[in-house]
Amino acid sequence: MKKIHLALVTGSLAAAAAAACGSTEGDGLVSDGTGGSAGSSGGSGGSAGSMATGGSSGTGGGGAGAPGTGGTSGSGGAPATGGSAGGGGSPGTGGGAGTDAGPPCAPPADPSGGALCLSFRPERMQLEASPDLDGQGVLVVEIFDTPIPDPDMGPMVAPIDAQLFPAQTSDGGLTTTSIDTLPMMRFERLPSTVYVRAIFVDNPIAFAASRLLWGTWIGGVPLGGGFSDADTPLDAVSLPAGQGTSLRLPMMALRRLTVNATLAPGTVPLDDGEGPVSWVTYDTNAPSDMTPAYGIGVAACRAIGVARLARVTGFVIGPGPHFISAGLNDYGTDFDPNPGSIFSLDLSGATPVLPAANSVTLAADQYSATASVALNFVEPLNVDAGAPPSLSCSGIGDAGTD
Repeated sequence: MKKIHLALVTGSLAAAAAAACGSTEGDGLVSDGTGGSAGSSGGSGGSAGSMATGGSSGTGGGGAGAPGTGGTSGSGGAPATGGSAGGGGSPGTGGGAGTDAGPPCAPPADPSGGALCLSFRPERMQLEASPDLDGQGVLVVEIFDTPIPDPDMGPMVAPIDAQLFPAQTSDGGLTTTSIDTLPMMRFERLPSTVYVRAIFVDNPIAFAASRLLWGTWIGGVPLGGGFSDADTPLDAVSLPAGQGTSLRLPMMALRRLTVNATLAPGTVPLDDGEGPVSWVTYDTNAPSDMTPAYGIGVAACRAIGVARLARVTGFVIGPGPHFISAGLNDYGTDFDPNPGSIFSLDLSGATPVLPAANSVTLAADQYSATASVALNFVEPLNVDAGAPPSLSCSGIGDAGTD
């Protein structure tokens, strides 16, 4: 069972931004708690995999293909394994975008420490009229002295420096800027090695929820190769004492994906067809437990049927193709496998795989998309244990609206 670590908006800046943005939470959030993340399809012995409640969060990880030494982009930068070199050092297939130098940076006033001049290179998206995809938001930059500030096991580490742009007022409104006009930020009195995390929040719900959502650009976290259940370190930045160092940080967009799930004709739920619904996307239709994910969406509860959509919105990284593993946890249990859970699988071969229809490919600059999946496989009950207690959306405080 794969757990996805995704909490990136953290600490006092998140609390301050939440106060400015209000506290309204949206639907289909990537979250902890009931819902969890969809399990990988095609388990051993023909098992369809499982869905768990309570997928834990943490730093978004990079899987296979994340750039290593020499894999960063920039003039003359050599590609990481699997990457392709290009003008200006564009990342290769499966490789994460690297860093390059920005404009000259003046030395610090205090020669005992280093100075960092940080500018930004956001991934270009076709902006939309929706307020969560219009490119108007708030930039949060945090500087750490550790590569893993949000470990899965252990307390979060506070940044040694941070900036929020634009500065927020105390009147409850939200002051925003454009993703296309991000300013250069300067930091001084820094140690010789720092770890930078930048988050541009286009979707204001992310601040109120303190969770990673679509409508966000991320820098400093190697997401180009997907994310997994490991604590993935932030990229290190070397700062010689007494010198100014320029860094132009690539920012990867989290694109909105809405998945509409229905029951395939002839599929009969063991309970009432109501429960947590989630989906995960992969770059293959035959993922294993080690395959990195490229997207995720979770809803606390949905009611599903042949003619009734269970609509769940989440995010994906990159244009894809994205193969969607989706399921509904009908009894809401935390077993493995989850009895009664309903998945979308192609069972025609020796090993279950994700159906060919469960895929979506976005244009290079497409900021949102919609896909459909049909859930067709019901995880059988344990004959010795019997059926778990029935679960409805009202029973977990969710109306289950589409």
